Amino acid sequence: MLWNKCWAGLLVGASIFSSVLASPIPAAPRDAPLSKREYVPDDATDYNKVLEWMDDEGIQNERLVFYTGGKQADALAFVENNPLYAYFWDVFDEDFQKDFGGVAMDSEVTAACSKAFALNAEGDVRVFGDALGGDDGYWASIEKPILLADSSIDHIWSMDDGTTDKDAHAAGDLKG
Repeated sequence: MLWNKCWAGLLVGASIFSSVLASPIPAAPRDAPLSKREYVPDDATDYNKVLEWMDDEGIQNERLVFYTGGKQADALAFVENNPLYAYFWDVFDEDFQKDFGGVAMDSEVTAACSKAFALNAEGDVRVFGDALGGDDGYWASIEKPILLADSSIDHIWSMDDGTTDKDAHAAGDLKG
């Protein structure tokens, strides 16, 4: 009788174990990352880590808008009226800061993000305030030299002040 109870217990245990093994294992879609990378605030000062994050997030690399010389409001108005375009603060927003452990956008982080933003760009880009940029801003010292040297940049359109028209660039192409 004891043998029958033990045998029955083994059969129940084996039945439960085999049903667990037979259950489908949930899997992430093939194109989804297995896990989201974890970043700390110091990582935001490394433009390679910022580029890695941009790639993971699927940040666009075409139709980017740059600004300098106090023309942030012009760039913002432009992207609000041209929804296919993005500018710096569309990318490096609260989600970016949260993903990098609540990082503050100090000058070192902003410089790394500016470099990553320029390195990520392709095709035609637009800039507001190029003539006003000076020699020491992020545009003049980081972004513009990268874009000028990058063969994947077709045009750097110097946009008319205050325009929301994507073709309003009387100053022309800074690249050519």
